Amino acid sequence: MSSVGVLFNYPVWYLFFCAAGAGFFAWLLYRWPLFGEEDRLWLRRSLGVLRFAVLFVLMAFLLEPMLRNSQRELEKPVVAVVLDNSASMLMQHDSAGSRQQLLALKDALNTGLQKDHEVRFYLAGDGLQESNEPDFRAPSSNLSASLRSLDDQYENRNLGAVVLLSDGIYNQGNNPAYLTRRSKAPLYTVALGDTAIKRDLILEEVRHNRLAYLGNEFPLLATVRANELKGSRTVLRVLQGEKELFRRELSIEENSWATQIEIKLTAEKAGMQRYTLVLEEVEGEFTRVNNTKTIYLDVIDARNKVLLLAHSPHPDLSAIRQAIASNENYQVELTYARDPGTINYQELNLLILHQLPSTSYPVEKVLEKCSEQGIPVLFIIGEQSALHLAGKWSKGLGIRRTLPDANEALPLVSDDFQLFRLSDETRSSILRFPPLWTPFGQYTAPAPNQTLLLQKIGSIATEDPLLAFAEGGEQKIGLLYGEGFWRWRLHDFDQNGNHEASNELMSRMIQYLAAKKDTRPFRTEPVKRQFDENERIRFRAELYNDAFQLVNEPEVNLSLKDESGKEYTFRFVRDDQAYTLDAGFLPAGDYRYSASVNYNGKDLRSSGLISIKPLELEALNTRADFRLLNQLAEKNGGKMFGANQSDALIEAINADDSIHTVSYLHSSLDDLIRLKWIFWLLVGLLATEWFVRKFRGAY
Repeated sequence: MSSVGVLFNYPVWYLFFCAAGAGFFAWLLYRWPLFGEEDRLWLRRSLGVLRFAVLFVLMAFLLEPMLRNSQRELEKPVVAVVLDNSASMLMQHDSAGSRQQLLALKDALNTGLQKDHEVRFYLAGDGLQESNEPDFRAPSSNLSASLRSLDDQYENRNLGAVVLLSDGIYNQGNNPAYLTRRSKAPLYTVALGDTAIKRDLILEEVRHNRLAYLGNEFPLLATVRANELKGSRTVLRVLQGEKELFRRELSIEENSWATQIEIKLTAEKAGMQRYTLVLEEVEGEFTRVNNTKTIYLDVIDARNKVLLLAHSPHPDLSAIRQAIASNENYQVELTYARDPGTINYQELNLLILHQLPSTSYPVEKVLEKCSEQGIPVLFIIGEQSALHLAGKWSKGLGIRRTLPDANEALPLVSDDFQLFRLSDETRSSILRFPPLWTPFGQYTAPAPNQTLLLQKIGSIATEDPLLAFAEGGEQKIGLLYGEGFWRWRLHDFDQNGNHEASNELMSRMIQYLAAKKDTRPFRTEPVKRQFDENERIRFRAELYNDAFQLVNEPEVNLSLKDESGKEYTFRFVRDDQAYTLDAGFLPAGDYRYSASVNYNGKDLRSSGLISIKPLELEALNTRADFRLLNQLAEKNGGKMFGANQSDALIEAINADDSIHTVSYLHSSLDDLIRLKWIFWLLVGLLATEWFVRKFRGAY
């Protein structure tokens, strides 16, 4: 249905003046005879009417008339049918029958509802996508995210009802029964699957560290569960390739049985390593899919070595050691200047000097060796420190004592610091840390982007550094101008119940100082080394010119090769001054990547390894949860139906008075002068008048 009207930006009665003016000029032109002896009154009046019409329309256009076009549109209520596309839907004894039952139910809903409703089909897995062709291969079930996404799509639209066809099993996201939906449309559920407890042996979980170190032992904790298998026996094995690393026999003593097995393995190879845990099949078991789990560990060749060399015992030393040890990439050793022992400079990545150099222990040979080999040094100033000696080795950082006194300096985070980043939570916690004891004197001011913490004396913010960094040649230097890190660590735990802020501060300092400069002109890195099967595989690449400036003019290609030799090729896209790549989803397994670029006539390459872990969530629980489906329906104004109650479901939706067609009125305004047919009408009227006048011989 549509309607058309005309609006004016001026009062409509102004048209009276337009008509009067047009009539006057038409009368003035045709009041006397024009065609001699053959002049006819009717002819002049007809031409006068033509001239009046043209003048009236032109004058009316001065009132800025607008054409309003109103169209009424009817929108049927949408019934969104959400099909659970997860693998658990077909984990039944008769999977073919289950598939046919679900597809028949889908077709029945479409046939029974399409007359008065718009039926749209969606697939729910770890997300939501519009489709009516389920393949039941989604590796996880996130019903909450799917329903939330559906509500977002139909915000401000006529969503009549939602029908969820599911077994009620979810293994990602929040419990959908607790979901607060944005839409008020009723939600109906159709319960599918089997609620019976099945005879099954399940390798439920394997806990492990993300990293291990070459030659070290690392633990695994496997959780094994069994249902209705009392009296059976099985074997748990751990394999690396074809090699068996662990074996243990298990006796199932109850129908509902669970146990945890602690496993200790030795990291024998560096790099990303894959280990497979397998439970031997038990006779009569429902499925073997959940008898296997694969885990991935990044085995590092060696930890970064940190030497903490101190003047004398101090509470700071224990606090620093614990903060560094929180990062498993670093190994810290504590020794004292009076008997430092043999220092292996070849393996040393960072030296921390606590209240050194001092008058008693100038440690000049240690500092000379570190300077020669570019080993980073972190100076922590204290009461025993010899400030003139520290200034000699600290690459411009230092302090000249003017009085033997000390200040209580509170930390103030600098906004200009750029060498590394701290989380917002840590920055906020630092501002509440207690003061450090700092020497009274004249401080050497480093560059603003090298000062992480400034001193705040009482309520006065100063420009004196509390924690700063410098770099000279190949050696990085850090300087903490006060002692009392142990107070920061205690305060952190007192305020937050953990040491995360103090650990992060120390860890970021150590990471920056101990990190070696990467001088490669071309670098390619994945956003992470281990991906889940349902994660998008993303990479980033950087290319540097001879001045070590980022460039991204040439094209960068990447190939991924799986264990069978199958190769996938991609091309990076330019992102600001670097490159990014989204390789999408790939099957589980290990992949070697190789990126290449031709720049200034040189072929540059970067390579590495990534692993994609299979998701085995769907096999952990195959027992349908009808109770959850019933809760979900009742909470959202709907009802739960069985798989054979499609007619009752269709009848309930058709009988719901709240589900109805909505009428929308769409109006648009256009300038009337833009209508081309009016222009041609005026031209036609004027041409007709001109032709008659010339034909009759009028002047």
